[in-house]
Amino acid sequence: MREHNARVLAERERLEAARQRRENEREAAKVRKSMCGECFTVLPASGVCGNCCWPS
Repeated sequence: MREHNARVLAERERLEAARQRRENEREAAKVRKSMCGECFTVLPASGVCGNCCWPS
């Protein structure tokens, strides 16, 4: 019984770690998407950083 409980606990921990990694990857993707690809400035709502990007 103890071995079974240990396996169940290990599986829960593995699944929780995988869920946390996915969540962290989503957060990182949001941050990357909100940054200028040239100078890595956080973009305002207009999508133009104003630091190195100028509208045509």
